[in-house]
Parts: sequence; C-alpha cells; structure tokens
Amino acid sequence: MDSKTQIRPGRTIHLTIHENPNSDMTAFLIHGLGGRGDQWREQVKLLKKHYTLVIPDLLGHGKSEKPYSNLVNPYGFSELDQDLQAIFNHYSSDRNIIIGHSYGGALATSLTLDHQDKIKKLVLISPTPCIPNIPIPFFYRLPVSLLELLRPLLERKFQQLAFTRDANPELTSIENKANQANPMYVIKLIVNGMQHMPGIDLTMLNTPTLIIVAEPDQLISPAAQQQFYGNLPNHKFDIIPDSSHMALLERSETVNHSIMNFLLKSSRELKT
Repeated sequence: MDSKTQIRPGRTIHLTIHENPNSDMTAFLIHGLGGRGDQWREQVKLLKKHYTLVIPDLLGHGKSEKPYSNLVNPYGFSELDQDLQAIFNHYSSDRNIIIGHSYGGALATSLTLDHQDKIKKLVLISPTPCIPNIPIPFFYRLPVSLLELLRPLLERKFQQLAFTRDANPELTSIENKANQANPMYVIKLIVNGMQHMPGIDLTMLNTPTLIIVAEPDQLISPAAQQQFYGNLPNHKFDIIPDSSHMALLERSETVNHSIMNFLLKSSRELKT
C-alpha cells in the first residue's frame, strides 16, 4: 500500500506498507540522505515474506513533500527524528525491527534508543556516526542557485564515491535519475542539519545490533563506522569486501544474506 500521510502538522510524506498477516513483527526501513524508500527494493523482496514492512520517503525525499523555509530547517536531525517517532508510534507492533542505511542509520539508532522495549533488533548499513558538529563539504555552504549549476559535477562525484567501478550502468542511471528529483535546497538543508546531530551514548543501547560495513566505503569511512558503533554493548560487524556505500543495491544478495542470518538468530546465539 502506498499513501501520502500527514505524520505531523505540515509534514506530509509518502509511505509504503507491505502487510504480512502471518507475521507478528514489523520492520521499519529508513533510507539515507538524498535517498528514498525504493532503494530498499532488493531487501523488500525478501523481508516482506517474513515481516510487515513500513518504508517512508523522508520529508524532502522521493515522493514526499519538499517544503522550503528560511526560518526553521525542516530537515534538521531533530525534525526527521520526530517524524520517525510519529511513524513508529502509529505503525509499530509489540515486536519490531529497525533497519537504517547511511544517515538513516544514525536516525535508526536514535529511534531504537528511545524504544528498546519494543525494538528487538537493529540493522545498520554503512551508518553515519551520530556525533555533533560532523564536518561537511565546503561546497554545501554555497548558494543554492550555484549548487544547482554544479549539480552535474556533484552527481558524477557522488557516483564515483558511492558505487564501485564495475557498478551496473543501468543501476547507476536509475539512481542518478531518481536523485535529480531531490532539490538542492533540500540536500543543502539536510547536510547542514547533520551538524546538529545529538551525541548518543551507545553504551545505553542494549538492542542486538548488526552493522554491515562496505569495504571500501568512500563516503563514510569504515574505520569511523567501526570506531563509533563498536561502542554498542551487543553488536556484530559484517564486512562486505569489494563493495561500496550503496551495497544494499550493488551487493544486495550478500547484504540480504547478512540481514536474514542476523534476524533469524536468537539473542542467545548472537551472544555466543
């Protein structure tokens, strides 16, 4: 089911839900900066057989509304976090799974920290460390009009960093076309909003967590991912070699195998 839903006053997003009447668990899939729910398409094919799925296009992304404001950043971390809190409170079951990619991994971690009683497992794919004052590229301080002129250059650079050299041209073309629907003012506001991420004390998060790290990931350093998320009390790293930041699409079979192997194990097995 696809729908446009007002999750909070003035914030309407596109939401995809795959109901599974045979499952008592709900999985929430959270994409990253500049992404969209459809980037989970290879995981959806597998996960919908086991769980009910809730997949948002975050505000400003995909088919969701893209408001602009000069006064308050509608895409700051706290705003997106509140959106996900609202979605979770409305659609969660008694037993839930959270899966996040890239910046969506930082948001997923924050969400899980607040709902450990209902979230049974957390999966992070190439996650952004959730730390304040994260450095941002200088060009995102440029005027939006100039960023739009530079878009072709920025898109080529993103493809070089986010995909492997042997990436399927059809895949990169699909992703590039989809990315063009994201206005540069949205991307700039989100990137600047990342500087205001809260510092999260991971020692307080006991939910069993899988961190899938692409090696090499040229957008988010694997070392930075391991250094930050290695502080989780109950975690497991899976390293995917010869991969990229967009491993969920490029190496979907390997990623899916890692996810299901983790989700289908009991908490006792994970600690051994």
